[in-house]
Amino acid sequence: MNDTTTSEAPAEAALPILPPAPAVAAEVEAAPSEAAAPVSNAPTEKVDHAAPEGEAPAAAPELAFANGSTSELVVDHFIDSAESGDQSMNQIKAALPHVDPNTVESAVRRLWQQGRLLRVSPGVYRLAPEKPPEPAKPASHPQPPEEEQTWFEALERWAAAPSSWNVQELGPLPGTAGNRVPILIWMRFSERLRKRIERKEQRDAALARQAAADDVLRAKLVAGCFGNVTLGAGINDLAPIKAMLADGVPVEDILIGLKRRCDRRIDPRAPSLTSWREERFLTEVARTALLGGLLPRLVEAWSKAGIAPANAVDASKAASGTQEPAAP
Repeated sequence: MNDTTTSEAPAEAALPILPPAPAVAAEVEAAPSEAAAPVSNAPTEKVDHAAPEGEAPAAAPELAFANGSTSELVVDHFIDSAESGDQSMNQIKAALPHVDPNTVESAVRRLWQQGRLLRVSPGVYRLAPEKPPEPAKPASHPQPPEEEQTWFEALERWAAAPSSWNVQELGPLPGTAGNRVPILIWMRFSERLRKRIERKEQRDAALARQAAADDVLRAKLVAGCFGNVTLGAGINDLAPIKAMLADGVPVEDILIGLKRRCDRRIDPRAPSLTSWREERFLTEVARTALLGGLLPRLVEAWSKAGIAPANAVDASKAASGTQEPAAP
């Protein structure tokens, strides 16, 4: 039987989940069709990459872990188990329990097609002998600025609306097999998008904390109305209350103003409060704040008008309770 390869169709890109940025160009691209590989009369293990019913089959991308990519982990396993000899697919999977079995199979297939692994029998592989290092390639020229700008603009449009990607002009979707996005540009854009998502999550968390604090404050104020309140948009709008707090008015003064405005034991004809912007309520809070804060300060300042300050040394001694010894 000839080797067969399950066709893999790239999954449609979706945000905010980002495909992992490839470390090496050969590891980014999906493995070429096995039909182009050397034909072997030995049967091969069947790699099942079939997707759930109703979904398009997804390509198995090269995954990166803290200690290397999937292919690197497979090669490390062969090096560590060199004394054990050839390794079957089940042995390779057992050595990488934290990696999805389909991903392991894809990595083994890539390594075999790249010549880094040898298939000695169906489902059994051996690490290929090391090849002499290739001559160093000349450094690639930096991407022209105008081309970089074109790629970044296209990626920004794709991030906002994946359907806007022009496959005929730009090639396959970013993060899929055969895409033509330069690796450096893709890595920079992925980092930019990651930071953008992180900032949005931080803003959402701050808004959630503020909303919870507003709910607590609103509940405290409504309780201070002694039931003489009508819930609605005017009560939900806490802007006047926040302005009072920003001006240094204590919450206790606001509650006293509410009591004088809403408590029908004080005013049996007091109407129901419908908004924190009501003038009578604001007046009561202002009067309470002035009497409790500004008025005492004015009284103290006026009472000490024209009095010379005490000697600094005498004042410090009086504060500490010490006295100079009497002269003999």
